[in-house]
Amino acid sequence: MAARASDTALRDAYDPSWQPDGSVLRPLPGAALLRARTIRRWRVPWLKLFLAALCITGLSAYALHGQPVNRAGQSLKVTTAPAHLIAPEPDWRPAQSGSIYRLETAGLALTPPQQESRLHASGGREDTLVSGKFAVTPYLRMTIAHGLPDDEDRSFYVDLVLKAATSGLAVSRNAQPTVLATKFGAAELSETMLTGKTGAICLAFRLHRSEPSFALNGWLCGADGKPADPRRLACLIDRLTLADPAKALELAPFFVEVGRQKTGSCDELNLTSSQLSQQSRRR
Repeated sequence: MAARASDTALRDAYDPSWQPDGSVLRPLPGAALLRARTIRRWRVPWLKLFLAALCITGLSAYALHGQPVNRAGQSLKVTTAPAHLIAPEPDWRPAQSGSIYRLETAGLALTPPQQESRLHASGGREDTLVSGKFAVTPYLRMTIAHGLPDDEDRSFYVDLVLKAATSGLAVSRNAQPTVLATKFGAAELSETMLTGKTGAICLAFRLHRSEPSFALNGWLCGADGKPADPRRLACLIDRLTLADPAKALELAPFFVEVGRQKTGSCDELNLTSSQLSQQSRRR
């Protein structure tokens, strides 16, 4: 019926006196033609209108309640798996028990060392002993590693540069490595110039034992531009012991064994010191 009304209105917009010869109807001017076009414009498919209204209703319900709805207007529950953000465990954590080593510095122009210990996620351990003030007084930095991967694949120089960088120092000069005898075995030794805000002439060292996965590295520096004495460094390494063997059962037999192999560097150093002392008294 809507189509018929539209066709009638459109026909009425033209002159009803048409000719049988098929000539075009003469349009009537003005409001009649405008009214016919308006009626045609309102011929909208009702199915499309219904679907559009249904979509608008669904979107409105979702915006209000945060859940989609079905055609019956009922809310549909949407379940999503909770996202768990778990930070990876750090490689290092501080050791609560403190250092398991003891270093006697009496008579070697060094203060009792400050100690810092940390544990690796792999089960290894690293202890660092620091004594003195860099470039001001004799300065020692000794790091003891146990149960950590071996770094011997790196050259002595590369290893030294990396270790110095972690302490805020740079290697400005490095001599060809030699060998230093200690109770733990032969250590690599090199005279090097370490620089920070100021510089100092140091003896850098590195030592590794595969059994029981034990390593030493660090440096001993002189003061007032003077180089460190290799005998003093050997004596310091020989004086390294376990603070409490009961807390380091894996290392206790090893330290008992190397304790019988002291190099005598401390005795030699003490003898030299006493000779110098006697010479100064005679003067």
